[in-house]
Amino acid sequence: MTTAAAQPPVVRPGATILVRRPDRIQLGCDPEHATILDLTPPATAESMVAVLRFLSVPRTHPEVSRYLRSIGLSRNDFEVLVEQLEACDALLPTSGARRISELRVRVHGRGPIADRLTDSLSDSGLRIMNSVRAPRMPWTDTQVAILTDYHAHDPMVIKLLMRQRIPHLAVRLRDGVGIVGPLVLPGLSSCLRCADHYRATLDPQWPTVAAQLLGKPGYASGATIRATVALAHEQIEQIANRLSTSGEPDVAAPPDLVDHTLEFHVNPVRLRRKHWPAHPSCGCSPAG
Repeated sequence: MTTAAAQPPVVRPGATILVRRPDRIQLGCDPEHATILDLTPPATAESMVAVLRFLSVPRTHPEVSRYLRSIGLSRNDFEVLVEQLEACDALLPTSGARRISELRVRVHGRGPIADRLTDSLSDSGLRIMNSVRAPRMPWTDTQVAILTDYHAHDPMVIKLLMRQRIPHLAVRLRDGVGIVGPLVLPGLSSCLRCADHYRATLDPQWPTVAAQLLGKPGYASGATIRATVALAHEQIEQIANRLSTSGEPDVAAPPDLVDHTLEFHVNPVRLRRKHWPAHPSCGCSPAG
């Protein structure tokens, strides 16, 4: 990481920095993800903790340089620390990074998922566009579409999203289960039709069943609805963080639910992840 290329980093509120001994610190407190950093003189645990406290508010490059000199810390030691903090996701996004508030999101559908997800995303600073019916004009103002509540959406909407290459995420309820995904990156991943092809392979009458589910919402408990909305919100943040500066998906680092769904079950509480690869009979992607 080159700190001179952007504003100095700012440590996330709540990021944990622990002293293990005078020449060793720990970043984070989760046993699976915490990082232990051994220091070399003149860097000490005390000086590193002081630097992190100093970076808890926005600073300028001259301020950082003066502070490092005042405590005898080299620029190289500072760079190593910043790289470790970045790897631990302990830094706030820089001004040059794409923020979630820049993402243009459309929530399409009507029901408890649409209502609560709109509120949740709005609380994060997003300006949400809502729609229910198939559009008469292209959705040129939409970067990501969230297809909510219905077991099956209008095929015209799906065709429009694929034709305009708009990433879209399905979020719905099914007999008490919350389902998020798959996230479709048109031309790069499996699509919603791929899942229908797989279902039809297992159940020849699936097309007849699916037609009856068009525009019909599912149900679940209030707690399951909230959990499903939280999972969807987290996925949208992943999408925002993985969009390139041009607004196109970063294929090298796809979000978790590309080609996958995540199901939230209760009694007992558990998450189930399912894989939905591109179907050979569907020409939606290079794999098709």
